Amino acid sequence: MKKNLIFFMVVALVALFGWNNGASAETKMIFNGEYRIVGVSADNVYDGVDKQPDGTLDDKVDFFMQRVRLNTIAATENVKGVLGFEIGWDEWGKSYGSLGKGANQEGGDAGIMVDYSAANAEVRLAYIDFTVPDTKLSVSIGKQPLFSHQHLVQLGAAMSPGIQAKYALSEAAKIKVYWAKIVEGSSATAHDWVGNGDSDNDLYYAEFSTKAEAMNWGVYGAYNRDFREAGGPSTRPMAMANYDVTTQWFGAFAGLNVGPVKLDLHGAYGKWEFDAARGATQDWEGTGYYFRAMGFMKTGVGLLNFGTLYASGDGDFTDNDFDVFPYVEGGVMYPWISAVVAGPNILYWGNGVADEVYNQTCLPPSGVDNLGRWFTNVGLTIPMGKTKLIGELWYLKTAEDPSDPKTYNHTYRDENIGYELDLELHYAMTKNLTLQAEFDYLMAGDYFAKSATISADTAYIAAVGVKYAF
Repeated sequence: MKKNLIFFMVVALVALFGWNNGASAETKMIFNGEYRIVGVSADNVYDGVDKQPDGTLDDKVDFFMQRVRLNTIAATENVKGVLGFEIGWDEWGKSYGSLGKGANQEGGDAGIMVDYSAANAEVRLAYIDFTVPDTKLSVSIGKQPLFSHQHLVQLGAAMSPGIQAKYALSEAAKIKVYWAKIVEGSSATAHDWVGNGDSDNDLYYAEFSTKAEAMNWGVYGAYNRDFREAGGPSTRPMAMANYDVTTQWFGAFAGLNVGPVKLDLHGAYGKWEFDAARGATQDWEGTGYYFRAMGFMKTGVGLLNFGTLYASGDGDFTDNDFDVFPYVEGGVMYPWISAVVAGPNILYWGNGVADEVYNQTCLPPSGVDNLGRWFTNVGLTIPMGKTKLIGELWYLKTAEDPSDPKTYNHTYRDENIGYELDLELHYAMTKNLTLQAEFDYLMAGDYFAKSATISADTAYIAAVGVKYAF
């Protein structure tokens, strides 16, 4: 079946190029990209607790890193080919994996000075996008950005090989469907697949959306099929035998204006089943839901934004029902599919300066502890000529209390993740060169407490960098 699929795609691409060459359309070549250098200082980001007298639990880091992206686009009237390369993030003089000091590093790139054999030069984008002549159907094939509304089902930073089709029902309404290959075979970048044999993970997605002057809305459904030979997700008991996981999502979203406030509403329901080879006693299942409301309003000072996010969780691990909003692990640098959308909070440290590198420590909406999440935020974006200032305050907590004896340190933890303040500055030095700085500070709550003697402590990230876009 896999060989047949590859053969079909090759034939389709050859036919496509032949069809394109048969026409006398002029080809346009476009080159663009970006180069970034960022200096970072951070402490307690991974564990939320301070360094102990014996030297353990130390995750303070100071480092520089850089990244280069280059995109080449060949376009004719109906066909576009995109090829994008990335080198980085390279840390100057050492290997990748800064924030965790050994935790969550499997998905990182290797520093070019130390682990040169694990080269971090990669093809980030490689796809063809074309419009079928005399129709309203467009098709894209290859490694490309595939995501749902607010990136809930698949994180947009994780480019996946797949096939996507979009069909315009009218000027306002369209249908989008895609298939994405998340993992095929053993993946060296996913925590649970390393050395665990063959994996087969596919995602199928369909969405209807429509726009009008007063309101836009849409609905979607997604299905994930994750078959693995050994190992298990880090949030569930290990199954040292074959197992299958199937997950389904159904969501709806709407954007509308209420007076001076623009609202974005998004809700989703998810269901998953875990079938282990060694019997029903190892099987699990569950359902969960997610809701997010965001508001935006222009003021005399700047753009005010506010919102709340709730994802259900489960604090009872004594049965085989885990009623949490489901997620799926992917074999990519950014390991969590079903991650909460971009925003500078505990899930997305470094949103303004070096966003993707910190996504390695991000959590799915329910959290890797299956306790769910309830976040509330308010922020302000202030433009001042070439300068833009952004401030955001978050209150972060879990939806369930860690009271089950099977959960980690349940006696000393509670629902309070803490308050987080995020500040960003962006200054356009020239048309293409931007100076960026940010400071993110977490007043950590007892969620991070490890014992009666190791309590939560503050965490921070400070970063300064330059970005050259061309």
